[in-house]
Amino acid sequence: MQTPQPPKTLNLHRTHPSRREFLTLSSLFAGGLLAFGLPLFNSRTGPAFAMQSHQSIQREGAVRYMLELDGAIVGPLNTMENGFVSGDIIMYQDGNDLIMRKRLGRLKYEDIVLTCGANLSLPFYQWLAGTLDGDGLNPRKNGAIVAVNPNGQIIDRREFQNTLVKEVQFPALDGLSNEPAYFTVTLTPERIQYQSASGQAGPPPQANHVSLNTSRFRLQIQGLEQACAFVRRIEPLVVKQEIINYQDGRDAKQSRVSGGRLEVGNLVITLPQHQAGPFTEWFSSFVLQGQISGNTKQGLLEFLAPDAQTVLAAVTLHNLGIFRMGPVTRGGAYQVQVEMYCERVQLTQFPGSGANSTQRQAPRLRRKIPRKPATGKQLPRIQEKK
Repeated sequence: MQTPQPPKTLNLHRTHPSRREFLTLSSLFAGGLLAFGLPLFNSRTGPAFAMQSHQSIQREGAVRYMLELDGAIVGPLNTMENGFVSGDIIMYQDGNDLIMRKRLGRLKYEDIVLTCGANLSLPFYQWLAGTLDGDGLNPRKNGAIVAVNPNGQIIDRREFQNTLVKEVQFPALDGLSNEPAYFTVTLTPERIQYQSASGQAGPPPQANHVSLNTSRFRLQIQGLEQACAFVRRIEPLVVKQEIINYQDGRDAKQSRVSGGRLEVGNLVITLPQHQAGPFTEWFSSFVLQGQISGNTKQGLLEFLAPDAQTVLAAVTLHNLGIFRMGPVTRGGAYQVQVEMYCERVQLTQFPGSGANSTQRQAPRLRRKIPRKPATGKQLPRIQEKK
């Protein structure tokens, strides 16, 4: 006669349960859900929805954004952020009611922040150039951010109206790097509308098939050309336009925007200490001796093609004034960082292959060697070639 065996129990403390234990636990769990009237997981419940959301995120990761201006696609964007619509919340008290009431107020349209290279067509760069000119015309554009799937089909469209360029950030440049260089542009629209769209996105007209690189650049500053040849790094140069919001009385819920003053950030460069002598002399006369009048300089920053000669884009720097020098260590080497203020920036040549009749030629800088001034006298001003 065999001795009866005790019933088997599930060892729930094991890290890896057996297949039989796993199936048993699954059956008990499903039975418990049915007993309490809870639905089993199906296509509309959490796990399935989580999987669909993950797949949606994967699909969204393949979406490309195109920029449209005045009804025409001007090219692809590297990234696009913000650009959403929201409403102000107004809180108020109704009589003696202690509950704070809420209602929607004016609509708010977020700035659109995009990054792009040199492969957009001319209307986009002309828009940037017109803004940087600072002539008070405040060029506006209507356009759209178009989302395109890998097959080139339009899946979403976000339109913006009466839009101003709020900020232009030129890329950081580094001779030791070899990364793509991108402009960062912030747009301020008066109005944004979401629209579902379909169809095929056409190619941009006269698209530029060139790319900018962080290591391919050339900086020239009048009288300091030889020292500028050793510049190793240039920090991002930022130009901001003041945006004024106002109400014109026609629509209480719609704000208007207008462009104001332009503020140009500092030009910050890094070069080897043993090549910084000309900058040290300029700093001594400009800052230490106070010889400011007629001692500002003109500059030119050029973005170069792979041959290191062809100019893809050029930025003219007006009235540079040195105000700070300090040591820095990069890659174990002792270097000097020089900071200069800049009064005005112009995009004098646009990204593209070859010259274009609509582009403005960047002025060539002529070096004029001044005589050594006597103590207390001002340095002669370097004249720009007409």
